[in-house]
Amino acid sequence: MDNLKIKSLSDLSSFKAFFKKKKNRAIGVDVGSDSIKIVELAREKKRLILKNYALVKTSSDLIKEGTADVINNATGKVIRNVFKKMEIKGSNINIAVPSFTSLVTTMELEFPINASEGVIEQIIQVEAPKFIPVPLSEAVYGWQIIEKDDKLEKDLIQTKEENRKNKNGKEENVKKRIVLVAIMKEISRKYEKVFTDNKFKIDAIEVDIFSLTRAFTRGDKKNYLVLDMGGKICNIAIVYKGELILSRSIDVSGYKMTESIAEIMNISQERAEQLKVEQGLESKYRDIKEQILLPLVDTICKESKKALAVFDKDYLDGKIESVILTGGSSQLKGLKGYLEKSLELKVLVGNPWSGVSYPKQLENTLIGLSPVFGVAVGLAIFGLEEK
Repeated sequence: MDNLKIKSLSDLSSFKAFFKKKKNRAIGVDVGSDSIKIVELAREKKRLILKNYALVKTSSDLIKEGTADVINNATGKVIRNVFKKMEIKGSNINIAVPSFTSLVTTMELEFPINASEGVIEQIIQVEAPKFIPVPLSEAVYGWQIIEKDDKLEKDLIQTKEENRKNKNGKEENVKKRIVLVAIMKEISRKYEKVFTDNKFKIDAIEVDIFSLTRAFTRGDKKNYLVLDMGGKICNIAIVYKGELILSRSIDVSGYKMTESIAEIMNISQERAEQLKVEQGLESKYRDIKEQILLPLVDTICKESKKALAVFDKDYLDGKIESVILTGGSSQLKGLKGYLEKSLELKVLVGNPWSGVSYPKQLENTLIGLSPVFGVAVGLAIFGLEEK
């Protein structure tokens, strides 16, 4: 398992003239199931500048589900070799753990209207165990208050201020929604070890769905449903006014589609992948379309509608603007139109390079890589944000 071999690595030697070394930079490293994506960005005043990038395909799984030993021990060494090839100086990186290793949930809590952060933290420590299936001592967790509609919030605060004490003279409480994020310490430590053993310094670790949504919605205060169709899972997330408020992972993947096609057609995995990519939902083979692809896509639609129903119930002041579609399996032929019809929402193909400056000569290449680079770009952006 530890003897990974690089199958292919984007050759960046011809791009060196385009990228000049700058200060104020950050590197995002996204370890997927069978590939590594690396993005180096710099900030020049208010502009984001692409300094370097790489896509590494490997011969073995880099991450595994259902185990604390989630990341391959050899991954850090592979990335160190890529850094040498890319001539990246420095070892500070931002990394992400996969959504299936974490918990992202929303809870509604009551606390005094003028409660300090410390008081809120104490209340969360009491309430969080109701949502996290392990003791807090075994998890790394964080939280954030979800700010609702500005006018509604202002009116609520004003009303509470006017009636902040009840008849007994006790201060009134206010209800707030909190996004709670938790990662098992065992998994966090595993990731840290894989990278620190190879002389990397980790600036930040976050759940990949946060990195992904940042890449697509930074500075945007609209509401989106995000569908991230990866090789092994599909992430469904809702972004409210630019903030992630809901995320769930379902066992629907591009690999499962390919394996099912290979089995039902009695063909090789390579041929099955080719049929999936080239024909997709418009396949001339009824068995592929009706027995495999449509049921799996319908599962995604069904779970998306559940997420949308939760949002509509809990966020009366919000409306989902559109769907952002991304991930390595998102380019399935006919998928965009099918989702628009089923979800009755406009579907946008995610472009993490939007707002990033890069040489014109790279545009076609980068746009083609958009479905798989969202997390790495989002991590690099996070590294440039003021903490």
